[in-house]
Amino acid sequence: MFGKKERHLEFSFLDNGFLWEDREYRFANVLSIRFARARHDVHTIGMGVTSSVHQASLIIDMNNGEEVKIKEGVKFLRSTSEKIVDHISDIYIAISHKTFDQRIQRYIQEINMDTYFDYNGWRFHPTARYIELISSNERYYVDKCSFLKSYGFIQIKQHLSLIKKILEWPPREIGINTTTDTDVIFPLLRMYFGLSWGD
Repeated sequence: MFGKKERHLEFSFLDNGFLWEDREYRFANVLSIRFARARHDVHTIGMGVTSSVHQASLIIDMNNGEEVKIKEGVKFLRSTSEKIVDHISDIYIAISHKTFDQRIQRYIQEINMDTYFDYNGWRFHPTARYIELISSNERYYVDKCSFLKSYGFIQIKQHLSLIKKILEWPPREIGINTTTDTDVIFPLLRMYFGLSWGD
């Protein structure tokens, strides 16, 4: 039904996992999920032509270090189908649902053992109520910052005095990429830090 370039539509679910590229993967071995989708509208000036480019990327990290990649993006001389991107999104939703409990438990167990959990280059300390950028050890205390949510990203804005704002001009953009385990990170932030965005 679909051409070879659309091979990811041959993805299929099994009782305890899924089949992809003639290999079986178990839900129990899923470590984390990364997902992002985008739509770009292209307008041709003077011709009145509008077209949309759809992209999606699903990466499933397995506990043996393997990455299962299912992607759809711009192809040479071929527009990308919204139907295919929707299909990848449906795959993500289903795997997310099947593996949610084990993925959130991994972070909770890390907190119980170490009093913090690591996520996308950041270390979250619930008891001390700060978030630390691992690469630089910079600390951002939850009660002294605002957290602005956008698609795939949380921007951290520190509450600075006027003098500090002047000294640190122009301000740096500091943020957390939330495309990994998106369904898990927001419940964790609500549960341990009281952070929520009303959605």
